[in-house]
Amino acid sequence: MRYKKSALVEKDGHSCSRQHEMAIDRKLNKRVSYFHKEHVIIEKSKDKVLYNAFLSAYWLSEEEIAYRRFKSLLELEKLLGVSQIHRFQHRSQGSQRVVFVSRSSFKK
Repeated sequence: MRYKKSALVEKDGHSCSRQHEMAIDRKLNKRVSYFHKEHVIIEKSKDKVLYNAFLSAYWLSEEEIAYRRFKSLLELEKLLGVSQIHRFQHRSQGSQRVVFVSRSSFKK
């Protein structure tokens, strides 16, 4: 009841301050959808997932195991609880070939 309206709504008032904007952002971030949360998790774990998948491909080629076993190796890793490996989506034959070709191009 005892406040100056100008202190709240004008150019220099609270509603235009950085602190007010941050409070609104925090409130809106709590309302984020399930799909957005999943997207954020995927983006954060993308590098680690690719690293684990390429490390698996490297191991297969070093052990001279057919690259067709790549998909079953990823399934095994999923069962063993390797962090986020279930998010690796490139499981087609073409994608597997690309992984192994790119791996062989880095061979010393």
